[in-house]
Amino acid sequence: MKNNLSAKRVLWRYFTLSYIAVLFNTLFYLKQIHYNDTVTILFGLSMYLFYSFLYLFLVFIPVLILEILVRKVLKRHDRSLVRKQCLAVIFGITIVLFTLVQILIFTDKQLFQLYHFHINGFVWNLITTPGGIESLGSSDSTLISVVMIFAGFFALQVALFVMARSGVLQRVSFVSLKFRYQILFPIFLIFLFGFQSFTYGICHLQAKSAVLSASNAFPLYIPVTFRSWAKKFGISPKRTVQLKFNENENDLQLHYPLQSMQYTWDAPDYNIVWLVAESWRADMLDHEIMPQTMAFAKKSTWFLNHYSGGNGTRMGLFSMFYGLYGNYWFEFLHHRKGPVLIDRLIDLDYQMELFTSAKFSYPEFDKTLFVDIPSKNLHEYTKGLSGWENDRRHVTAMIDFLEHREKGRPFFTFMFFESPHAQYYFPEESIIKTPFLKDMNYARMDLENDITLIKNRYINSCHHLDSQLGRIIHYLESNQLLEKTIVIITGDHGEEFMEKGHWGHNSAYTEEQIRVPLVLWLPKGQPQLVTKMTSHLDIPATIMPLFGTTNPASDYSLGHNLLEPTGRTYTVVCDWDSLCYVNHDYKAVFPLQSYNFHKQTTTTRTDQEIADKKRFFTSSKNDLALLMTEINKFNQ
Repeated sequence: MKNNLSAKRVLWRYFTLSYIAVLFNTLFYLKQIHYNDTVTILFGLSMYLFYSFLYLFLVFIPVLILEILVRKVLKRHDRSLVRKQCLAVIFGITIVLFTLVQILIFTDKQLFQLYHFHINGFVWNLITTPGGIESLGSSDSTLISVVMIFAGFFALQVALFVMARSGVLQRVSFVSLKFRYQILFPIFLIFLFGFQSFTYGICHLQAKSAVLSASNAFPLYIPVTFRSWAKKFGISPKRTVQLKFNENENDLQLHYPLQSMQYTWDAPDYNIVWLVAESWRADMLDHEIMPQTMAFAKKSTWFLNHYSGGNGTRMGLFSMFYGLYGNYWFEFLHHRKGPVLIDRLIDLDYQMELFTSAKFSYPEFDKTLFVDIPSKNLHEYTKGLSGWENDRRHVTAMIDFLEHREKGRPFFTFMFFESPHAQYYFPEESIIKTPFLKDMNYARMDLENDITLIKNRYINSCHHLDSQLGRIIHYLESNQLLEKTIVIITGDHGEEFMEKGHWGHNSAYTEEQIRVPLVLWLPKGQPQLVTKMTSHLDIPATIMPLFGTTNPASDYSLGHNLLEPTGRTYTVVCDWDSLCYVNHDYKAVFPLQSYNFHKQTTTTRTDQEIADKKRFFTSSKNDLALLMTEINKFNQ
């Protein structure tokens, strides 16, 4: 019995020491809470203590079960070699599991610090989809730092285990305490869980945002709500403004287009050159940074107030090719349904060669936008080359395609540039802004101190992007192809450099993350500077009529023709689980799932907080009513 009890004590001492280590690791989350009142302070502390315990205890449960099994099965073999070996395996498993918990917490912290979201469905999609990890663009130094940090956590857990087993700390775990003290520990944990759950439930009923927002600080938070219970007792929850979505994907039936597409067969057979740059924000298109693209923009229709349809690549390109809001992405992916624009080009027997310096599988454009284009016509990045090197290689390949194409047939070619994607890639000759951060090591980066140096890298990468766009423009001009070619140059989304408290994209709907350039060259078109609000959503509605479409744009998109004089009164930008309504004065973010209603925010269009949100809802009620029909228009 002594040996059995000793093994049990070792495990619980080890758990106690590891719990203390986890508390240090999760202290970061506690600092993310805005403590507006006493309730929020107590709620935050109870979450901190309980969830730090929960993260560790969830992996400790199977260890305890194994230890009990070994004790019961081998109870007559206290000193046997088999029993010792079994305990050694259990101890080893415990060390590995506790190390994994520490690593996951650290990884989540880094993710939250950089992008303001926890490990979620989007991150899981990134990890599990081919090309997802590559899209992060991490450097060798980042990988080395990560390996060293992970090794450090393993060494820490081994050291804690040695301490637990050495007997130096005789009364570290609650197993060593007398029974009357042992019982206090689970009671305290139950109290912590009950207090934070009850507090959340009451604040959820009263729509008190301070506590509800505080719950977002900790990963895997389990919300407990009392709405059903409250209704039984006649308690009315405080009303909040929500958009109504169909949250059950099994009930959705995709209906796209709404009517069969009709075409005239005497439309011009325009070529299309579609050029999209990763993370290319609106203010990068200027004389100093991008002189060649700027010169072309002045000859074309240049849209100065243009919004992407997403704050990330997935929703940005989806809105660009379909003209639909990002909430439709998942249904189109499920049905493997391509856009009517690509259908039309295939029907017209266009030559097609598409290039990306990333992968067509992440996001899953090979199952959505380009699902009907043969894989042999989809050319991806070359492993081992940086973003700028892949861009140059693919521009050369695109020009080669244009040079050797079948001259009697129209063509469609597409290029996705990676140069402006973090880590922001460029060669020596593209440096126009110094100093810049030499090594983008995500594990050791200090955003507060390094952000100017990081942005200078981005500016240099945009200058390199200009050189590659210039190569294509020059080829089209020198070979008289512009006379019959539509050219679209834009970005998938923007990029923020802490102007509003974020770095990168996919984390907020700030102007820096969602405003992009749009340059549209149309044969026989006149140069124009357009200042009205426009969106990626408008591109299909503009292009389709040029290819003989007689259907109204409302049959296949939620966009407007960019060439019409009237502008839109609002636009919509989406991410993985929310959408942002943007009009000329305001922005309002609405979660796609009702249980996240407390994440609804309202600001000015330029991202400033507003005191009177009622004014927004009063002035925008007609738009919001229309929006609620649009988000389910193509689902029946």
